[in-house]
Amino acid sequence: MQFGSIYHAVLVCTAALVIVTNASFTNVQAQSVLLSPITLGEATFDVRPNRLLRADKPVSKDEEREIAGLSKIQKWLTQITHFKVTKSENNDNKQLRDWLQAGQTPDDILNLLKVDDEFETFLKGPHFNLLNNFVTKYNNHVAIKDPEKEVAMLGLFVKTYGDEAVAKTLEVAKGDPSVEQLAMRIQGDLFAGWAGNGLATRDVYNVLKVKDEGVKNLFATPAFNAWVNFDDMVNHYSPERAENMLNQLLTTFDEIPLAKAIELANKDEATNAIVAKLQQPLFEKWIRDGQTPETLRKRLKFDRYIWEADPSVVILREYRKLYG
Repeated sequence: MQFGSIYHAVLVCTAALVIVTNASFTNVQAQSVLLSPITLGEATFDVRPNRLLRADKPVSKDEEREIAGLSKIQKWLTQITHFKVTKSENNDNKQLRDWLQAGQTPDDILNLLKVDDEFETFLKGPHFNLLNNFVTKYNNHVAIKDPEKEVAMLGLFVKTYGDEAVAKTLEVAKGDPSVEQLAMRIQGDLFAGWAGNGLATRDVYNVLKVKDEGVKNLFATPAFNAWVNFDDMVNHYSPERAENMLNQLLTTFDEIPLAKAIELANKDEATNAIVAKLQQPLFEKWIRDGQTPETLRKRLKFDRYIWEADPSVVILREYRKLYG
């Protein structure tokens, strides 16, 4: 019984201390305008539930019944945690109002919130929604009076990170279920903007710097797949789509390494379906160029030093079928 009384007293004092401390913290927090990423992170997003104090040894059911106020204290601590989360959400709304009243722009807030120069980190982080909410509030209160000041999230990202970084990051993000739908929507808007500005497939090829990728793993790169997805949007029904894409690739990649990369990629289920369609126009080009199976065999140069699973034999066999 003596242990139970002492434990009861300790828990009551602890709960009272937590309540007083938390009340002081939230009063100070509500009065401050967040003007730095560090303050923002600590006050708005770094909310951690309080943990119940534990004895040095587990408390038995008999001892728990003897501690008359234990369930009440546990309830208090649960309410404190809920209060802190609710207070954090309220602080977000207050923060948005404070930024507007201070004359802050979406550019200012993005520079404040981004924790580094990587768009992917920002896209998947907690600050994305806060910025999105601020842009909405900014457009509703500021841009509605002056339409020239209207801001789009996509334009904000492109201006800050650049077309190439945004497009490639979105391509990677589409593989993450937590942001897949968001990434697809933003990428669709980006591609529509490019097409609306008159960019053709060859232009986007250069914007994404596809030519700088290594041919061996070309078809798994974000640059190639983003380029393919843009081309699919603007040339989906073109019967010459595969041939045109091949011709673009041949402006920067040699035929033989490209042929090997195509053959190997066809065995990977994750590869974009268009890759399988590149081999046919390549073979047809070789036939037009007078390439015989024998000359092709010499050009292929079976090499397992560069290609662990050199597909030269398979390429030659498939080419012979078409060559006749």
